[in-house]
Amino acid sequence: MLEGTIEDLIYVGEATKYKIKTTSGQRFIMKQSSQTGGPQYGCGDSVTIGWKVEDTISLKEEGPRKEEEDGIKISQDEEIDN
Repeated sequence: MLEGTIEDLIYVGEATKYKIKTTSGQRFIMKQSSQTGGPQYGCGDSVTIGWKVEDTISLKEEGPRKEEEDGIKISQDEEIDN
């Protein structure tokens, strides 16, 4: 089990996605079905998270993600002068 804080949440119809930062600095996105009737959390709420190993999806980190903004590709690590 990990202790953390809700940083952001997004309602996506059938579920709520929570962005959680743990006390050790790790970040997770957790999805909770709207059908379960479980507790609802808000930004800043303290939570304890855990899951079954078989419910885990691990994603490989491949360095800075590129995003396209106004037709210009930028990296999250780049600073833009205006």
